[in-house]
Amino acid sequence: MSDSSSDDVNLPWMLLQQGNLTESLAILRDRYSSKRGPGRKRGLGEALMWAGDYPAAANHFRDAIDRDARHQGYNASNEENFAFLGAAEWCLGDYEAAIKAWNLGIKAVYSIGGCRTHCPLLLFLASILMPHLYPEARAQKILLKRLNSRSAKGYPASEARFALGLIDKQALEASWPATPPLNISLVGEEAEWTRDFYEVVRKLSAGTTTLEDARSIWRNLSERSRYKSADIEDFYRMVSIPEFFIAGHESTRSL
Repeated sequence: MSDSSSDDVNLPWMLLQQGNLTESLAILRDRYSSKRGPGRKRGLGEALMWAGDYPAAANHFRDAIDRDARHQGYNASNEENFAFLGAAEWCLGDYEAAIKAWNLGIKAVYSIGGCRTHCPLLLFLASILMPHLYPEARAQKILLKRLNSRSAKGYPASEARFALGLIDKQALEASWPATPPLNISLVGEEAEWTRDFYEVVRKLSAGTTTLEDARSIWRNLSERSRYKSADIEDFYRMVSIPEFFIAGHESTRSL
């Protein structure tokens, strides 16, 4: 695709939101396969996740990780590629493969905010949902070690602190970045969504809620009709959360 309409950065997300998966994915595949800058290559994997094509999504994120390794060195990919690879595997029911991806992601060079806490946090989630595959004590040890690093200050590392019960909801919300002097929040619904998601994880870890109740909350959080009329940038932010898809999978998985 080379027409000017395909260059509209929001077009594939508008199409995806409207349910036009074929055209949306065609535009994003064109961007991913092109030799244009890295910013043009964002989104295909997330769109495949929204489309429910988890095998293709997993292959996409493996390819993205391999591309970065070939050009920049081992595990030079962004942590989010490993986070999403694991999420795709989780949605396929291959929980061991998901844990393997998140374990590899611990060594990723780049991450959102530079804190590199997302994959350790997902391992913590896995340890609660699949304790026979990954011990919670081990996951907590890895996450606490990362939180003690210099890079794990502020947000989004605060999400992990909240999930572990180290800070309360007010402290988490106070950590959300804002632009002075007007204090316009730089995060939106996605931050509130992950807060609510990990509040459930926090309660599961503490034994103050049941898995059945957790899945009921996650079912509501992953209800897609809530986002079909959302602002397009908010829609993209939601599609960019690996936990969104894990919540959807967990809400339908047999107890």
